[in-house]
Amino acid sequence: MFGDASFSEVVNEIYSASLEPARWPRALSALHRVMGGSTVTSLAYVERLGQGGLGFTNAEYTDPGWHWQSIQAMEPRCPRFRHAVLNFRPGALLFDAQHGHDGALGDADPCYQWYERELDARFYIAGTLFQAAGRHAYVAVQRSRRTGHVDKIDIRRLRELLPHLSRAVAINHALGEASVSRFEPEALAAIPQAAAALDADTAVLHGNEAFETLLRSDDGLVLRQGRLHARRPRDDRALQQLLAKAAIGQLSGALSLPRPSGRRAYGLVATPIPRGEPYFMARRPAAMLFAIDPELRPRHAPTAEMLAQAFDLTPMQARIAQLLGTGSSLDDCAAQLGVSRNTVRTHARAVYRRLQIERQSDLVALLAAWPPVAAG
Repeated sequence: MFGDASFSEVVNEIYSASLEPARWPRALSALHRVMGGSTVTSLAYVERLGQGGLGFTNAEYTDPGWHWQSIQAMEPRCPRFRHAVLNFRPGALLFDAQHGHDGALGDADPCYQWYERELDARFYIAGTLFQAAGRHAYVAVQRSRRTGHVDKIDIRRLRELLPHLSRAVAINHALGEASVSRFEPEALAAIPQAAAALDADTAVLHGNEAFETLLRSDDGLVLRQGRLHARRPRDDRALQQLLAKAAIGQLSGALSLPRPSGRRAYGLVATPIPRGEPYFMARRPAAMLFAIDPELRPRHAPTAEMLAQAFDLTPMQARIAQLLGTGSSLDDCAAQLGVSRNTVRTHARAVYRRLQIERQSDLVALLAAWPPVAAG
């Protein structure tokens, strides 16, 4: 076994990480040392087969940039991983010898071929930790050919630590869910446009009253199993791409969504939300969606003249700022103003520089916060 000092150090680090998620790499480093890890020790969860979640690795490990992406892509292809997820039982141990992963058989394993070979992660020992709302958490220690298979001592070590890891992840999860619950609808209620907070899987967490009203109108947007969809398949594909890019923190974007009623299209703007503390497995707001209905002009929406005076914009810049700030796309602006799309883009960039913002979603938020004064 391992000494009391080593065991106490690992356990202390694990429980520190349960309260401060940023400490997980340090805790995994301690685990990495006592478990004889030689490549990477990781803590991760999967929500559904083929969809990875938040991951941590030991502090010494340098992610080559494709580690977690490869794990996510590998999951549906790997019999070993698929078996573990489908037969998940908290407290179970998984290791190579269980599956006869020796010699040529191990080299041919899809998990090894897909990404482990490039990490020199030939062998592994893993433990299942926690399950909540369909999400499965696990810890894995990867070993190289030089360090070889795990042995009985390694198995006993991890078995001793699994209860502590499981409790720490459960604490982390509970704190994360409590943190998410503080993202109350009151924050969205202050936004005059229809707005909703989405999680990392693009499921709707909260929506304000204007958002609920928009859904009840059943005019192009519909909520199915907790997720937003457009009525027409082509529009829905564009909508899902918009939401997915924002939810994974990739980029903000806008979309003009046609309405079956023939009314003017909705302007949809999606933008990432900074993640903050990475509480393990919590369904945190990952993106905001603003849905602007051009048929409903907000009572205190600024006129182009107001914007020109407030921010020293040219008349064309002010008009474009007004249109983009209420959800119009570049193409919509070009059509309404009778200019080219490139002209609109050039003026939009000038507006962003003048207002010291970076994207259309920032402009939408700025106009949403416009003070309630009457337009002259």
